[in-house]
Amino acid sequence: MSKRQGGRAKSANDFYPTPASAVLPLIPFLRPGLRYFEPCAGAGDLIKHLAAHKIHCVGACDIEPRGDFIARQSCLELTSNDLPPYAGVAFITNPPHTHEWLAPIIEHLRKLRPTWLLLPLDWFATRQAAPHLIHCSHIVAIGRMKIFTGSESTGFDNFAWARFQRDHPGDTVFHGRI
Repeated sequence: MSKRQGGRAKSANDFYPTPASAVLPLIPFLRPGLRYFEPCAGAGDLIKHLAAHKIHCVGACDIEPRGDFIARQSCLELTSNDLPPYAGVAFITNPPHTHEWLAPIIEHLRKLRPTWLLLPLDWFATRQAAPHLIHCSHIVAIGRMKIFTGSESTGFDNFAWARFQRDHPGDTVFHGRI
């Protein structure tokens, strides 16, 4: 999660619900009616927010599911056989942000389907990010967001959606806040 948690204890398994405000900047980059799989679904907050914009979840899993409709499975164990056979299905998720989880998640998911991940914007400036950036086609800045439920203020860190894919032939396009 954040390097500045304001004295809060780290959440188990790096679980932080996705706020609705984080979804709005992503919507213009998703085609209407898009079908996606949520591989780090938690309690399903992201699924509910995207459904309000007619973006359809066709499957969801988490290592510690917090919803009845979410399968107990690690996203690192997903295979092509676990995904719907029709074309056009992407991954969209707010993954754990610790390097031990994030790097394998990026590498595994992007090889299966195009993958949108919600990440701290500072991550893109780290050495840990460098090997993954050649697979990143878009970065969509969203600014600061309220991560801690019940908090009265936004966090200290800026976030962005990033699209990773198997083969990316060009430069990464950065989309600033609108």
